[in-house]
Amino acid sequence: MTKMNITLLTLVAVLVLSGLLLAGSPENSGDESATVQDPEKLNLEGTIALLQTEYNLWLDAVLSGSREESEDLEKNLLGIINLDITISQEKVRSMAKGVALASGDLDVSDSGVSETDSNELKQAINHLNAKESVFRSAVKTKAFSNKYRLLGDYIDLLRRELKMPRLKLASNDKLSESTDDRSSAVPISSK
Repeated sequence: MTKMNITLLTLVAVLVLSGLLLAGSPENSGDESATVQDPEKLNLEGTIALLQTEYNLWLDAVLSGSREESEDLEKNLLGIINLDITISQEKVRSMAKGVALASGDLDVSDSGVSETDSNELKQAINHLNAKESVFRSAVKTKAFSNKYRLLGDYIDLLRRELKMPRLKLASNDKLSESTDDRSSAVPISSK
């Protein structure tokens, strides 16, 4: 194996292990389905957790004025993103190869490649293009505010790829219930 492959495998292992540590062990959570997770999903969850941690540390370093530490953390963030993009590129290549091989095996009279495989490939390509675009923009920009937004956008892209909901500050149901309770509790009269 080349040094690049060994480094890549080491980084992936670190990402997966850190994701497991941050998520906790399945034995403690009581959820038996967590032990049968897709390794790709686990890797993506670990990447999100690691990016979020590094992102918060980077923000703290920038706001505290620690230039050297913030530059190191920024390099770490961009390195993690670059690794994630490399993994996504490999995934897209293997999916495209599978779709191409499947379409070559079928007759023209058949329906062709399954629509789900084709749609998954298109979706993976769209995710990859969005990731690469955000990464290029984050590398180019010098302004902290732009870099902060773009790195946050990248984390959101990963969440969308896993179909994870965005964090909500307040639930609309709870907000409407509390408004209804207040309006029925004390009538407001103007004199």
